[in-house]
Amino acid sequence: MACPLIAVAGSGDSLYGIWQSATSANLTTATFQEMLTANPQTYKNNQPSVICGDQVMVPCSGSHCACSAASDVASTTPIQTPLAPLNPSPQITIGPNPGPTNTPQPTESGYGQMLTIAGNQLLMNGLPIRLRGANLMDVNACGSCTTEPDLSVPESLVAAAISRMDALVNIWGANFIRLCLESPLKISPDGTKAYQDIANLGNDYFQSVLNLVTHAASYSAPVIVEVSIQFDHTIDQGSMAESTNAQKHGLPSFANNAAWAVLVPLLESQQHVIFGVCNEPFKNDGAIPAAFAAMQSAVQYIRNQETGSSHIISVSGLNGWAADLSYYVQNRILLANGQEDLSIVYETHCYGCDLSSQVLVPFADGNLPVIIGEIGPANGVDTDARAASAAIVQLQQADYYGIPFAWWSFTWDCAPSALQTPGQSSCGGSGPNPTFSPSAVWGQKVLSFMESSSS
Repeated sequence: MACPLIAVAGSGDSLYGIWQSATSANLTTATFQEMLTANPQTYKNNQPSVICGDQVMVPCSGSHCACSAASDVASTTPIQTPLAPLNPSPQITIGPNPGPTNTPQPTESGYGQMLTIAGNQLLMNGLPIRLRGANLMDVNACGSCTTEPDLSVPESLVAAAISRMDALVNIWGANFIRLCLESPLKISPDGTKAYQDIANLGNDYFQSVLNLVTHAASYSAPVIVEVSIQFDHTIDQGSMAESTNAQKHGLPSFANNAAWAVLVPLLESQQHVIFGVCNEPFKNDGAIPAAFAAMQSAVQYIRNQETGSSHIISVSGLNGWAADLSYYVQNRILLANGQEDLSIVYETHCYGCDLSSQVLVPFADGNLPVIIGEIGPANGVDTDARAASAAIVQLQQADYYGIPFAWWSFTWDCAPSALQTPGQSSCGGSGPNPTFSPSAVWGQKVLSFMESSSS
């Protein structure tokens, strides 16, 4: 019999802690209550349950918490954590998607009202919206597909990306897409590596972004898209020695602003879009105020490009590869007039993180509007069943609280990958019968979770 995971489940702000017994499959309620008493600021008003085997939650009976032999077997049954009721999705009318043009032209998305924030909740048309989804790559498909040397984007790459989006929404049940914009890595004849600035990728690339964003508005129910700038040679990603820009540590740079100078006018009318400033700040120990100032400056730059209503902007955690949101609890992003910008969400990334301290405390105790932009197995390996199961528990927690999340990743080339590697080219999947089968461990678990949480 495997050791169970002990969780607290109840109403309100109850799902705060998870423990794993290293020595026994049986923990008594009295022992569990001692845990709660010893940590009154972290675990509040909770009733214990036990998570057995793979994804089975069993309420404690009387004074004893134990797994039965049956429930100790790996199961596809989802954790029965109570979920908040879904709000009815507003009905929308969508016109045909625009075809490719030489110069990308902005179009209306068809949504009646831009997303808003109230307290720590994301709203659409004044109603809370529960967002669950995944990271989806642009036409470059996490480096598997590349644009042509002349920066043209073949229609086949756009069709493949749209097929991936259709599968994610229609089959996997996502209503939140973190669309990752990549800077292609170019290798010159002398072997020099360089990441191209997104702003310089040309009209074909930006038309492909617009096509993907407008396609996301064509589904029968709302799908929210965070357009997130991922890799750029002017943003130091740690292992990328090619970066020569003085402003390092994953913070916004001048090239980041240049990309938003193109993207904001192009996407401003797309009211289902969130602007994701940058990806993963890191190694900013001792320099958090300076990192915050860089993020504040980038947000103000985006605001200066807007001509109408303000879009929601996502700012990443300032350290630990976007993990650390703590500074934002007392220091919010501001408008130019010095008032708090109330159209900001604060994004964290979690791979085996302590979800209570990293996410739930800023969200619940700090009233910070949080989204989890990336989440997955702790070691980044999609074949590790134990790590994948732990990540599913964290997804269940986030969903319980209504915290938007995008797991990593809906592809077969960016581990932890949720899709099986296709027998054809990794750029495939755009034919008349594309196959998007889940990978053996992480993909199957996250698909089961998505199916259960959308029901």
